[in-house]
Amino acid sequence: MTWSIYITVLLLSLPGMLGTYLASRHVSPSVRNERWRKLIWYVGIVTVMLTVLQSGQAIRAAAATGIAIVCWLEWQRASIWLTARLRWVGAGLLLVSLLIFVSRLYRLPGERLITIFLMVVMFDAFSQVSGQLIGRHKLMPRISPAKTVEGLVGGVLVTGLAAWWWYDAALLMPPMAYARLVASAVLGAWLGDTVASWWKRRCGIKDYSTLLPGQGGMLDRFDSFIGAVGVEWLSCALLS
Repeated sequence: MTWSIYITVLLLSLPGMLGTYLASRHVSPSVRNERWRKLIWYVGIVTVMLTVLQSGQAIRAAAATGIAIVCWLEWQRASIWLTARLRWVGAGLLLVSLLIFVSRLYRLPGERLITIFLMVVMFDAFSQVSGQLIGRHKLMPRISPAKTVEGLVGGVLVTGLAAWWWYDAALLMPPMAYARLVASAVLGAWLGDTVASWWKRRCGIKDYSTLLPGQGGMLDRFDSFIGAVGVEWLSCALLS
């Protein structure tokens, strides 16, 4: 399981690198360098998180708690200029999401968490690469101007193929239950990223912090995973 995961990350990094190269041929050197720096940091973060998710409950809970604390602090800093009502709504939504996130990372089996995380990684990475390569139609220009319809479709298709490839090695569970898990991960990743982008626009900021170079901060980097874990919890609660 351990080596197959890292081999998967390596194999999936190659098309990501190719896509970044192709999408960066006709941009300025500063934009090109920023994209490569973001990709390198992203691969590093993914590798560290996969190592954490394969660890015991205590390590997973400690990592999730650390992520949650930093995300909360970033939100407090970013939301200072919001109205009191909006700030309370945002804080309540984030707090519930973070509590679910910490609880699930402690309680769920490592294999299930790894599967959710890999689906989120596939969707995030290939939505961006697809959008950079063939994106023409803006998906939500007022919320996230860089996101395109083509990027969303590309992310969903690649994630579906990755889920099909990963199934035999991932979990011993019925196909429909696995499909529900993958769908929850993709939907949650999209919702988490979209909601975080909406709040950034309301706060009038581009990044939540500069803690992770090129990633937009801890909350910007983990919003999709937090959303995916939340939707997975909700699907289990509704369908159990």
